[in-house]
Amino acid sequence: MDTPKPSLLHLGELSIAIVDDDPLVCEMVGGFFADKARFAQVLTFQDAKSAFGPLARRHVDVALIDLYLQGDSGLHCIRRLAKNRNAGLIIAYTSSEEPKMIERALQEGAHGYVLKSEKLPVLLDKVQRAMSGEPALSAAVAKTLIGRLVSQGPNRARLDQLTSQENRVLALTADGLACKAVAEKLGLSVNTVYLYNKRILKKLGVATRLAAVQLFREAQAASASAE
Repeated sequence: MDTPKPSLLHLGELSIAIVDDDPLVCEMVGGFFADKARFAQVLTFQDAKSAFGPLARRHVDVALIDLYLQGDSGLHCIRRLAKNRNAGLIIAYTSSEEPKMIERALQEGAHGYVLKSEKLPVLLDKVQRAMSGEPALSAAVAKTLIGRLVSQGPNRARLDQLTSQENRVLALTADGLACKAVAEKLGLSVNTVYLYNKRILKKLGVATRLAAVQLFREAQAASASAE
């Protein structure tokens, strides 16, 4: 994932947005970045709805977003901001250490994942590292991601070559659907599903759909056991 690099690396010229429904978090973190880290501008929002409009219209160098917000989810907020050309660094700032939440946040477009249990100077260090192009990950988060990659093994790496649509075709095939049923489910022609299957076999390096399904199921089982 490419990390956008702010054009101004001096803290006194940067802006940061904090999206969190806990007023105390907004006050403490916002105050720290304004006073101690000397960010030129600190914006705080207590829900995704009030945050997205202002953040979509203007550039903010860093956005810290909680994943558990009242109303719209933090994941949805991250996804929408990541698609906006004004978005700078987007970092999930949350208390959740759930592997699925970590992966979802990064898949939706977050450039980092920092736990609220970190001390504020550590959070600042993660932000500064992210601005230099390094991953902004808490140590516990990095350990979780590495553990999942190891446990999932080479099958997961092979499956990661597939596009989202190819993954859907393979998942439905693994559920026992024939090509015609897969086509109807996805609103595709049968010939298109056949073409997807050929691509899937080539990318996975297997000769039959049965082998592809077996590989898919093994990767799913490994992922489930790692949670």
